[in-house]
Amino acid sequence: MISLSNAKATTFCSDVRAMLLFNRAHFTRIYPDFSRRSWSSYNFEPIPYWFTGCQLVALNFQTPDRPMHINAGRFAANGGCGYVLMPNYMRSFYANTSKIDTKAVVLKIRVLAVRNLRANQSKSISKVQVKATIVNRQKLPGNQTCSTIINGPCGIWDSKQSSKNSDQLHTYHRLQSDDGDVDLLYFEVLTDNEEFCGQSTIPLSSLRSGIRSVQLYDKFNEYLDMSALLVDLIFKAGILFFNIF
Repeated sequence: MISLSNAKATTFCSDVRAMLLFNRAHFTRIYPDFSRRSWSSYNFEPIPYWFTGCQLVALNFQTPDRPMHINAGRFAANGGCGYVLMPNYMRSFYANTSKIDTKAVVLKIRVLAVRNLRANQSKSISKVQVKATIVNRQKLPGNQTCSTIINGPCGIWDSKQSSKNSDQLHTYHRLQSDDGDVDLLYFEVLTDNEEFCGQSTIPLSSLRSGIRSVQLYDKFNEYLDMSALLVDLIFKAGILFFNIF
């Protein structure tokens, strides 16, 4: 096993082909750069290192930020056991060509309702916005924002924000991914004042079409009791031949 700081690893990971070939025969641990090691330090995005086959990407667990949410979502895919098998093209010794096949994903999302959301323990909310983001190695996320209105313990779509004929109630928001085996779907719920209410991260490989309940978590990835999103998903996957080298 070798250990690299994230600053040094960024240089190596710029050569994706070489790093993938190296990690098929070696274990690589990525740790936060020394300058980040403080209570207030922010984390780096782990996906670029996962994409090059790095097996262990260590984050600062003291910082409740988006990279920590993404990390929790990644390892929730296998029942939270702490191990997730990499895609075949990352671990196969025979996948040495410059072109690989990845699972392209087209995802259509419609947020139907929210439940039991609070910005803190004592403050109720009149409205929230839900952001859905595809988290990928390219750091070019697709965002979808919608408004909901809170009615007691349950929330519904805010039809006042839709068009006169309420077409927005039936509109799906389209997100796309080039690699459904690595990329994740990140939900973030905020108030109108951008105050954090909850979040959830789901690997695209774990998604299925249909009406789904999405459990929400706080900044430290702890369960928010009875807080959830109700979403309608249309999930389509296919093979994409992608030149990463």
